[in-house]
Amino acid sequence: MLRHFTNGKELVRHAVTQFATSFFSLERLYEEKENMRRMFTSDEWAKNKLSKEAKGRKATKIVLMPSFWNHVKYTLKILGPLVRVLRLVNGEKKPPMGYIYEQVQ
Repeated sequence: MLRHFTNGKELVRHAVTQFATSFFSLERLYEEKENMRRMFTSDEWAKNKLSKEAKGRKATKIVLMPSFWNHVKYTLKILGPLVRVLRLVNGEKKPPMGYIYEQVQ
């Protein structure tokens, strides 16, 4: 159902390191915010047996909660620069110390 509402996009984006995978997955989740909200308020979801289970009701509540999305946005804003620097340091294409200082400014 999620693939239908996100036009086939996956929420989990695999990366070389676990921290990057988690960050990119959170970023994708935020990008698909409106599609997820549409899914959890759709008739299709209401008819689904998962929507009546405790975990389904909890997921619905979280996705529709504005404060959840505000926290996601804040987390992405704070961690974005750190993830960029960590990816630069983790890369093996060129030695990072010569240009890392410029990237952090």
